[in-house]
Amino acid sequence: MKERNVLLILLSVFILLVLFLGVLKIKERILKETVVYIFLVQQNDNNVYLVPVKRKISYYGKIENRIENTLKELLKGPTEEEKKNGFSTSLNENVRILNVKMEEDTVNLDFSKEVEEGGGTSLMETRIAQIVCTATQFPEVKKVRFLIEGKTIEYFSGEGITIVEKPVSRDDLKEFEIKIIEEGRI
Repeated sequence: MKERNVLLILLSVFILLVLFLGVLKIKERILKETVVYIFLVQQNDNNVYLVPVKRKISYYGKIENRIENTLKELLKGPTEEEKKNGFSTSLNENVRILNVKMEEDTVNLDFSKEVEEGGGTSLMETRIAQIVCTATQFPEVKKVRFLIEGKTIEYFSGEGITIVEKPVSRDDLKEFEIKIIEEGRI
């Protein structure tokens, strides 16, 4: 009887192992890699530029996953090499993306409250522009709606930037004193 129970346990473990390895193989086939752009900041001659910088991401399934993984790359900021080449970011390092949801041509981006903390008007405008340019590189996305901790916002930060009261497109960024290099569209 004991031998039979041990045999059943070993057989069960073997079957579970085979199933687990099979799921990993399927997931490997579903998981894809692609090159995307994040928009980093460069300052020259008293001008602020947003420059597309390539990143490789892994993703699966829907556009929301590609957008989320791309924004996570943006939130990591510039690499050490990019910092040496004059790139920076206006985003706080502790900002998190909480949710990404598409509604027609608009992506709803829900951030942690840190997204609007620290800095003056210029820094906040650059922060909005970095996020909008990074998210709208995908053909499916024309506009970005900002949410913080699950709530739609009417203005951004203590600076009271009202451009976010409706979904924001790249065209809306023209009122900012930022030069955007447009090659970052995929």
